[in-house]
Amino acid sequence: MFDGEGMRIDGISKGKTAEKYGIAKGDIVVKIGHINVVDMNSYMKGLGAFNKSDATTVRVKRGNKLIDIDFDGIALGGLSVGESKQEKTEILEFMSDKLPDDKPRYLMGVGTPEDIVEAVRHGIDMFDCVLPTRNARNGQLFTSEGVINIRNAEYKNSDDPIDINCDSKVSQNYSRAYLNHLQRTNEMLGSMLATYHNIYYYQSLMKEIRDSIKDNLFAKFVKDFYNKRNLDMPEGPL
Repeated sequence: MFDGEGMRIDGISKGKTAEKYGIAKGDIVVKIGHINVVDMNSYMKGLGAFNKSDATTVRVKRGNKLIDIDFDGIALGGLSVGESKQEKTEILEFMSDKLPDDKPRYLMGVGTPEDIVEAVRHGIDMFDCVLPTRNARNGQLFTSEGVINIRNAEYKNSDDPIDINCDSKVSQNYSRAYLNHLQRTNEMLGSMLATYHNIYYYQSLMKEIRDSIKDNLFAKFVKDFYNKRNLDMPEGPL
C-alpha cells in the first residue's frame, strides 16, 4: 500500500484482465485526491531489457493498453533513479505526443526546479519529490537564482536574505548568516526554517508556471528562469 491510497500490483487473481490491459507486476495504481492514475513504471523502464527500437515498440504497445483502461490520469515512473538528464529528456520527448491530451500527466519522484521546468515544457502537469525537504535538512536551499549550500563559510557573516525575490517569512525575516549558524550548530530550528523555505519556493515556482501558461507567457517565464540562474536554456518546446 502507498499512503493508504495506492496499490502495487504484485499479483492479480484475474490474470486475464491484467494481461488484457497490459498491467504488469510492479505497476502502481495511485489515487491522488479523486484522480486515479496508473504508474507506467515497468513500461518506462523497458530499455533495460530491449534494444532501443524494440523498447520503443514495447512502450507504445503497453502505453496504449494502459490508456484504454481510461484512468483519470497517467503517471510516469522510473525516471528519477539515476538516469542522465539527456535520457530523461529523450523519454519525455518520446512520450509527449503519445499520451492523452485530456488526462493529467504525473511525473513521479522529480525533481530539481530545472527538472520540473523542463518536464512542463514536455507536457507534464504534476510532480512529487522528497528533494525540497530532504535537502533542506542538509542545508541546501533552493532560490530563484539557484542553489545555496547555507552551511558554507561564505554565508557566516552575510546579512542578505535567503532569496531576494522570495516573500516567504524565512526570506523576509532571517539572514543567511543566521541560518548558517543554525545549520552549523545542528539546531532543529535550522532544518525547520530551511524546510519551510524550500517548500514555499517550490509552491511559488509551480504557481508562476501555472500563471505564465494561463497568461500565454510560458516562453518568457522559461527564458527568465534560466537567465536568473545564469544558465543556458536547453533546447525544447516553448
